[in-house]
Amino acid sequence: MSDSPGNERQSGPDSVAALRDRLERSRAALLETLATLTESDFASEIEEGRSVLDLLAELAPAELAASTDAGAAAPPPGRPGAPRGPPGVTAHAGAPPRPPA
Repeated sequence: MSDSPGNERQSGPDSVAALRDRLERSRAALLETLATLTESDFASEIEEGRSVLDLLAELAPAELAASTDAGAAAPPPGRPGAPRGPPGVTAHAGAPPRPPA
């Protein structure tokens, strides 16, 4: 988490709830954007030597670290029927793929 103005670290249930809410909003926005991408979009470079897939693979550990830092033991459980990212993103991040809904 950043210590930039307006985003100071807090402790307690309110800060955990706020972080979970922020992560959920970010997750929903990310999944909405991912739904519009094609396989070639994921493979394309957006920086020298870095693809969309590479950058997405960095998000999972960062999100887990933010959740842990806020005192959350684990992210909220998955929701049945929730949209999922392409299997390649999950596989590239080293996480086990989610079973089909």
